[in-house]
This record gives sequence, C-alpha cells and structure tokens, in this order.
Amino acid sequence: MNNFLAKNSSKKSKISKNIRKIRTIKGISQTVFAEDFGINRANISSYEEGRAEPKMDLVIKIANKFGLDVEKLYTKDLTVNDLTNFSPPSFENSEINKSATENIKYVSRSNSLNYASTLENGSENLPDIEIPNIKNARAFEYFGDDITAFSNGDVLYAKKIDNNNWNGIISGEACVIISNDRVYFKRLDVIKSKISLVSENPKYKALVLQQEEIQEIWRVVGYLSFLIP
Repeated sequence: MNNFLAKNSSKKSKISKNIRKIRTIKGISQTVFAEDFGINRANISSYEEGRAEPKMDLVIKIANKFGLDVEKLYTKDLTVNDLTNFSPPSFENSEINKSATENIKYVSRSNSLNYASTLENGSENLPDIEIPNIKNARAFEYFGDDITAFSNGDVLYAKKIDNNNWNGIISGEACVIISNDRVYFKRLDVIKSKISLVSENPKYKALVLQQEEIQEIWRVVGYLSFLIP
C-alpha cells in the first residue's frame, strides 16, 4: 500500500469522480452513502467536488463495500461495467469463446406474469439464452418506468441474492424482486426483516414487503439495451 501511494503521489487522483459515479450508478444519495460509512454528508460533498480527499481507511472501506480495487479507485475513471462487475463478451478469431459461454434462464415480460407460479412448478420450463461471460445468473426482460437507466425491452442480467441473508444488499442498488404474486424492478432499501422497494418515478410510493412475502431477489449486474442513442 505504501508503494502504491508513493508511486501515485504526483498523479491527480480520480477518487472524486469515482465516488460520484458509484453513487450515481448505484442510485445512492449523498446522505445514505455518508451514513453507510459513518461520516457526514458534507464530507461526501467535499470529496466529490475535489475540495478534499478521503483518508485511506475510508477508501479501503468503499472499495471493499463495492468489490473494487483500491488502486483503480484512485487512478482509473471507473466504467459502469467496473461498478457492476460485468465482463463484456470476449471474442477469439471473430467467434465467441465457447468456454466462457453458458445458457441461462430467460424471463420475458409475458413469462413475468406467471413467474411466481413457475417457481412453484420449477424453472426448468423457462427458455434458455446463451450469454458470453455470464454464469450462474438469470435474464429478465425489463418493463415499466421505475428505473430510469433501463428502457422497456432491455435484457437485465442478474445474480441471485440469498433470501435468508440480506446483509450484502447495498441500499439503492437495482434489483429484480419476485414476491408471492408478481415481479418488480426496483431499487432496494433493507430495514431489519423488511425490504423497501423504491421507484425513481416520483408518482410511485415506496412499497414495503416482509421477508415471507418475497420468493426471490436478483441483483442486476449488467444489461443489454436495444435502444440506439
């Protein structure tokens, strides 16, 4: 760590931009971010505006919380893929690397309507799609207007969260939630044994569900969009 600091002491740190980018992509307010790390909102504001830099122990906590490399947090302009731990497809000789490809179950919008009952009967009947570099995941067709980063028809790649252990859920992250009667695409906030489903659309109020009302939670780790900018 000392060698890293000495090597980069003369370089302009990227930490200010990266803290703001982490918050923006994860949908976390300055207040919530500050509370997660036991500091004041004013501290976060000063870091993001470049008026101060966080101490190394705080940087390490941020890196550990979001699964990031400390050196990259300081020296690299982090991308969306860096922050979602999503690896883009790799190609060899213009062909997909088959060893990195795996079939995963795909839940279309029409299948979402009956997904809760599908779970009871087993998910084997869901269609498969082949996605490079995505393993142990599930794909969901996004619909609705709760998360502004996604458009109707986008395919979200998601990793399953243990429903008996919500400690790893980060407030504000995008998730697919399967309740006993429907599928939600929301940002999450966990309060003890309850979970708050938060929409970015101001016309929708947060929905609070008990643990027994939830069948599955999937953390969004990447997505494929068909909307051309």
